[in-house]
Amino acid sequence: MRIALDTTPLLGPRTGVGRYVQSLARELGSTAERNGDDVLGVAITARGRGALPAQLPPGVRAVGPRVPARLLQRLWTHAEWPPSTLLTGPVDLFHATNFVLPPPGRCAGVVTVHDLSFLHRPETVTRAVERYRELVPVSIRRARGVITPSAAVATELVAAYGVPEDRISVTPLGVDPSWFQASPPDTALRDRLGLPARYFVFVGNLEPRKNLPLLLDAFRALVDAEPDAPGLALVGPPGWGPALDLRGLPEGSVVFTG
Repeated sequence: MRIALDTTPLLGPRTGVGRYVQSLARELGSTAERNGDDVLGVAITARGRGALPAQLPPGVRAVGPRVPARLLQRLWTHAEWPPSTLLTGPVDLFHATNFVLPPPGRCAGVVTVHDLSFLHRPETVTRAVERYRELVPVSIRRARGVITPSAAVATELVAAYGVPEDRISVTPLGVDPSWFQASPPDTALRDRLGLPARYFVFVGNLEPRKNLPLLLDAFRALVDAEPDAPGLALVGPPGWGPALDLRGLPEGSVVFTG
């Protein structure tokens, strides 16, 4: 098979979707030669497209030109042109890994819908993600199959868009082998990151969709009740939105590691 993946999420700061695409591409690439498959990575963006080949794992090759994502998304909202195969060349399958499936043309299209925050919590998403309100239903109609990471999201898709359950495949996210080799940070690393000996951890972009104010309220209540409670480490890149309110928390109890 000739399989094309939307590998745009590999460019820029690596989010959870980026890690999903990275792992998916790595596993498909590692079995491509054995299975006789040809795995292609395409980036639907003009910005940073030149960095794509270096981001792809062995067994996956970059294809496609630099393209203006915003213009293409406007076209794809209202028309079945240009097809994805205009970017990738002839393929059997195009996997839209991040919500938006271009018109698949003569190939089969599959789309992954990670969540419906753009629909249920629009105040927590960026303007670019707001466009999913139009793009996701169109993508679902085009898709031969829809992938979700959980049964909960699958249930939401059925309720919101009436997607037949037999068109949805729930694919729980795997666990990278590095998790099984992890060890606690030593004193030198804790000192470099400013971490106390005991701490809670949040991992993710610092953005409204993560509801960090609620986490900080819970942590504030804990510290009020137990002054010697572990600290709180916020691990992840800065996202967007208002600054977090740390008032009422002991100095140094919340650590931003980056």
